[in-house]
Amino acid sequence: MEEVKAQISKNTAIFYIKFIAIISVICAHCGAINENANRFTTICASILGRVGAIGVGCFLIVSGALFNPNKQSFGFMMKKKLIKIGIPWLFGATVVYFYEALRKPPILFLGYIKMFFGYGSYFYYLTILFICFIIFSIPFMNNIYAKLICVIITLVSVIFWWDKGFLTPYLDITNWIGYFALGGIIAENKDGFEKIVNKILPFSPIIFVVCIILEIFVGGAYWGGVEPLVNFTAIASVLLLGTILSKGKRLKEIEFIGNNSLFIYIWHMPIAGIVAWAFNKLEFLSYLTLIRPFVVLLVVYVAMIIVKHLWKTIQLIVGFNGKKD
Repeated sequence: MEEVKAQISKNTAIFYIKFIAIISVICAHCGAINENANRFTTICASILGRVGAIGVGCFLIVSGALFNPNKQSFGFMMKKKLIKIGIPWLFGATVVYFYEALRKPPILFLGYIKMFFGYGSYFYYLTILFICFIIFSIPFMNNIYAKLICVIITLVSVIFWWDKGFLTPYLDITNWIGYFALGGIIAENKDGFEKIVNKILPFSPIIFVVCIILEIFVGGAYWGGVEPLVNFTAIASVLLLGTILSKGKRLKEIEFIGNNSLFIYIWHMPIAGIVAWAFNKLEFLSYLTLIRPFVVLLVVYVAMIIVKHLWKTIQLIVGFNGKKD
């Protein structure tokens, strides 16, 4: 019974962390404002941008913690990942590209390829994720020393050589591999992580607030100087908060959003653009800039519910017809 409770708590913690992470990602993409925006709106947009630097790191840490290549063959594992992540990615990137291309022609195959792999688009995270799957499927990459080296590489990279890569910093694996590796380290030492969480539990709200304040005023960037180090502490505070919240009353809606964060990640961008445009058009809404992420999340959440309901209906209809035949 205790093992079942521990497993439920673990899954719930992951959902809470992914919920906070997807809020962060949406923050990063809905803060566009007019050039002549008032001071208050400008500050709010800056806050959204800085909080937006937390999300992708959190997602990679969670993915690293859940990744276990020893349970299955590389081919079987990649097949599962391509079905679960690759197909939604392909469909979403295609729809988003044509939506953008129809608004701002022309439609170019090279432009589509760039968007799909994340060269100048938010899909870079999925490219990095698959590269991490491949790298950490190599046997010698699954010992703690290799993972610690990866963490060090990323720390050095984001501080000193983040802009020296062949493509863009977003597609430079050295800027991200440490997050995935850190997730693996936490998973392999979960008892120690739990002990740390339990010791600082009474101070966790203060720690989280302090880290987020530091992120807003000092951090808020993936790379360059001291800011990434502050970003790391903010990400750590999100992991802490998610773990602690999982020990309290379960909130099904938050768990649902966290469990479906991939869908939200893929489809949030067009909605974020529309919401930012609407808020910039109406002067009184400019003072509500900080609620933009939640408006975007609500719209995507409702769309997700509708899609899931339609999909179940189609399955029932097809299943019924199949039995009838």
